[in-house]
Amino acid sequence: MHITELVLETHVLAAQRDFYEHTLELPVVAASDQAFTVQAGSTRLTFQVTEQREPLYHVAFTVPRNKVKQAKQWAEARFPLVTDPAGHTEFTGGSWNSWSIYFRDPADNILEFIAHYDLPGETTGDFRPTDMLHVSEIGLPVDDVLAQVSHLQELLGIEPYKGESSETFTAQGDIYGLFIVVQRGRLWYPDVKSPGVPAPVQVTVQGTEERHYTLAPLPYSVDVVTSEQ
Repeated sequence: MHITELVLETHVLAAQRDFYEHTLELPVVAASDQAFTVQAGSTRLTFQVTEQREPLYHVAFTVPRNKVKQAKQWAEARFPLVTDPAGHTEFTGGSWNSWSIYFRDPADNILEFIAHYDLPGETTGDFRPTDMLHVSEIGLPVDDVLAQVSHLQELLGIEPYKGESSETFTAQGDIYGLFIVVQRGRLWYPDVKSPGVPAPVQVTVQGTEERHYTLAPLPYSVDVVTSEQ
């Protein structure tokens, strides 16, 4: 499941733009006083201003599997890494065969660099912003995880990743893109300080037929576009 576009909200638009443009060094491809868009590899990531809430999201960027050491060094030179209660800053994904580090943006969103060792596509040289290959995860807090997973499976034909599913957490999709479906109020990993609360998400994924889905009453929408677009 390739996530080609992701639209989120923020209550600190200027600070967000400064972070994504100058700290993460992602190119700004569109901007106004109400929104900005950066290009994160093959994904367009947009933040729109809101004054109605203080939304909090989980977003992951896939990085090359041969750049984990360089990615951590690059990140540590720019911002603090999020630690778990034991003080760890690097995490392995067990059955996922992955490596991750976490950090926060000015809106307190929980961001992640993740490398999947089963995903080909190594790059050379030092880590650089172009090594953020694409957005590969977006968190979706819901009231009933298993019901929402079943609904997404019917709509999009996506399965729980690695066949693993529970009543509080299910990653749904594939190695390229995942919906992280969690129980509302579940504390986000790894520092377990921020509860998952639904906030507006518009996500576009590649598919074989164009479709538009809303996951009402939750503030989530999914657009499916053909790979030619």
